[in-house]
Amino acid sequence: MRPSEKTRSDILRSLGGKNAAPGHCVDDNFSSLPESAKGLLRELFSRKYQADPGAATEWLATLGTIFAQDYDGTPLREAEWRELPGIISAGAGEMDMELVSYVMGLVMEHKAL
Repeated sequence: MRPSEKTRSDILRSLGGKNAAPGHCVDDNFSSLPESAKGLLRELFSRKYQADPGAATEWLATLGTIFAQDYDGTPLREAEWRELPGIISAGAGEMDMELVSYVMGLVMEHKAL
């Protein structure tokens, strides 16, 4: 199983039950991110989850593959790609530069910068 498949599966499973807790899902599945980046990710996810839980869950699962540095190719809308630099900026001082480069490379590849 590829890292992206496991990450996606873990996120989908953690949000699939009746007692799904969106904030905990971010904390549990993005533990390697600095708290400042996780805070912004929690905020974005919470807003999306309130509007459309299914779409928000897919979005978060896709971001999980990106932050695992194993993007699975699931399409994101341009606006969703444009959210990534903010998450990176929030924690860039504490993030591994390889991860920052990987994520920003994908953002640029999708012409969202």
